Amino acid sequence: MANARSAAASLRVKSALNPMLWLCAIISPACFTLAYFARGIEPLDTWLMIIGSAPIGCTMLGFLYFMIFDPSKLQSEDYQLRHEALEVIRQKGTRNAISPSSLEAIANPIHAISDRGDGA
Repeated sequence: MANARSAAASLRVKSALNPMLWLCAIISPACFTLAYFARGIEPLDTWLMIIGSAPIGCTMLGFLYFMIFDPSKLQSEDYQLRHEALEVIRQKGTRNAISPSSLEAIANPIHAISDRGDGA
């Protein structure tokens, strides 16, 4: 249980599939466990297996959809924001001088924070 909590706390990637992945992590194990204990009770164990499998199937279909039609949604929210900022800078051209440290801070925000040394 502690491993699951530490994994959830360290999860930083926020993509379009995040809600479905959380649904899989919560609903599916609970339904499969209940189905195991309800084995022999014919309609109940079958329905629990179907309900437990549904989020996994939906997540796989969602992944395939985004992979084919909109792969950028599979990237993290942070990556998308940095990509858009760099794209805006590229579209504006070189008329305005942009400091290299600003570009570095956009492309690698973790390195920019550690280079400043204050952590804020």
